[in-house]
Amino acid sequence: MSSYEVPLPDRKSESSNEVPMPESRNRGRRRARAEAPFQRPPRVGPDGRVIRPRRTFRSVLKDLQPLAMLVVVALVTAGFVVRTNRVAYVAGNASDITPRMSISGGQDNPPTGRILLATVGITGKLTYFQAIRGWLDPDTDVFDFEEVFPTGRTSELKRAQVMMDDSKVVATLAALRALGRDGVGSGVKVIEVLEKSPSKGRLEVGDVIKRINGTDICIGSDLRVGIKSTEGLEPVNLEVVRKSSGATELVQMVPLEEQGFRYIGVGVETVKCVLPVNVTIDTANIGGPSAGLSMTLAILDRLTAGELTGGQVIAATGTIDGDGSVGDVGGVKQKTAGVIAAGAKLFLVPPGEEREARARAGKLPVVAVRNLDEALAALRRYGGQPLPSPRATP
Repeated sequence: MSSYEVPLPDRKSESSNEVPMPESRNRGRRRARAEAPFQRPPRVGPDGRVIRPRRTFRSVLKDLQPLAMLVVVALVTAGFVVRTNRVAYVAGNASDITPRMSISGGQDNPPTGRILLATVGITGKLTYFQAIRGWLDPDTDVFDFEEVFPTGRTSELKRAQVMMDDSKVVATLAALRALGRDGVGSGVKVIEVLEKSPSKGRLEVGDVIKRINGTDICIGSDLRVGIKSTEGLEPVNLEVVRKSSGATELVQMVPLEEQGFRYIGVGVETVKCVLPVNVTIDTANIGGPSAGLSMTLAILDRLTAGELTGGQVIAATGTIDGDGSVGDVGGVKQKTAGVIAAGAKLFLVPPGEEREARARAGKLPVVAVRNLDEALAALRRYGGQPLPSPRATP
């Protein structure tokens, strides 16, 4: 039998792109398959047209994932950046009035107790996320911008500052009257007459109202107190110095009443009210009339010996009139949070607002007071000392 050899191919002449590997490294390994991957043949309908597969809901969602991510990122960014037309009342702070106050022309008796001036924080326009957080926060109330600043933020803040300045004068006068002293006034000047009001045709802008029902007017609230003291069809008698002639006339009119509030339909400003004691209070960045009661109590505590608070930390809020009447305020819930944080032991509030304060106060006693006398009585019940008696002019 003859034998023959089969010649091996020359590897250098092969057109393969594979790089030969040493035999030892190729052992036990399968060669890569060069065939194309299997593809399912297209489905053909009876009419000979290719039937394309329908897209599933899952495949659609998968294709939309990048777009959805962009939308989410845009919404989150907008929530943190874009401002709404909402502002919020937030928990304020409460600080001792005494360091803010200076007195001249009267005996000064700095107390050991503290009377707190409670405030409300007002935010700027909220972002969407801030608004949502405000709605969820029990100490925050969210409002439309126009509800808080109907004439614009700048003008309303200026108006609030004017009201605070007037409130200081009224608080000083109310405190002095509680001690049997009074101011000497030049009346109030009419700066506005409302249409369809009792004053229309009877008073003019520039007239000066000197007296109401025979009582001298020192500040604007004296006119309001005189009107409030009438009932039904009982008229008010005004002594008026006319702008046009300078003559003094007696003007009589019957106030209107709406929701228990009596008015004659004029806006006034104080001409001049000279007080026997000069009190200055630093209220920078604080506006509005709601500190009237707390300032009145603090002034009384400084002008008299003893401790109206019994040496404790007391907070109060409410407007004040020259006769000592206490009026409504806003933001009681936020003020309550502030006085609790400041360590108050008693919180005096206007009537009708004690429920809102008590809902937030926890163990802090809350007392509703209609006037200065009731406020002083509440302080005595909680350990405070009474005012000097009798109330006579020194």
